[in-house]
Amino acid sequence: MGSKDHVKHVNQEQARQIEKHKWIASEIAGRDLAEEAVIEWIVKYASSFRVWAESIPFECIKCGLCQGCGQEGECPQPFNEERLRRLQP
Repeated sequence: MGSKDHVKHVNQEQARQIEKHKWIASEIAGRDLAEEAVIEWIVKYASSFRVWAESIPFECIKCGLCQGCGQEGECPQPFNEERLRRLQP
């Protein structure tokens, strides 16, 4: 996979994380926080997300099932059916 694909998958994962945060924060607040929750995610989590995204293999970002890899960059769930399905072209 090329660098362009890597960036695409990092951006997709970041968008998923923002949407997840927006949903959870809105549920807690009892109203749709919309842009307010997005800004909160950026302030609180964007930096650590970028560090995480740059520290794991591309396959883990594309897979999206874990929070990082096991020792020596090996996926702790390499044969997880959902992971394999997501990795299919």
